Amino acid sequence: RYSLQSRGLGDVYKRQIEIYAAGLDGTEAAALEIDGQTVAIFNNIGGNFTTGVYETLTHTHTTTLTNEPIRVRFTNNNGSARDLRIDAISVDGTRIESELGYSEGHWDTTNGCAGGYENTETLHCNGHIDYQLP
Repeated sequence: RYSLQSRGLGDVYKRQIEIYAAGLDGTEAAALEIDGQTVAIFNNIGGNFTTGVYETLTHTHTTTLTNEPIRVRFTNNNGSARDLRIDAISVDGTRIESELGYSEGHWDTTNGCAGGYENTETLHCNGHIDYQLP
């Protein structure tokens, strides 16, 4: 249902990264960034945004991850009715909840789409959720 374009960084060491996400209308797109570099792009993210049925978006990273920041960026809201819900990510089986990370793009009546530790998994505007390996 979605397409993945991955930018390889060699085949030295592989890390499995899974993103559990759902789009509101199935046309949402997201980018996986590691240490500020886009390493994967996911298009047409489906699932069920309302009921929390998530698609698993998978990327195999080919370099060692230690403490690099990991970011999932919602890339195609563009003022439309698209929304992206990211339940969590998993790195080699270690689950990291979205609610724990810094985010930009969650809309509320007080701050609009400004950033902060919003305790959310929902992005209503182009923005991102940051994750840190434990």
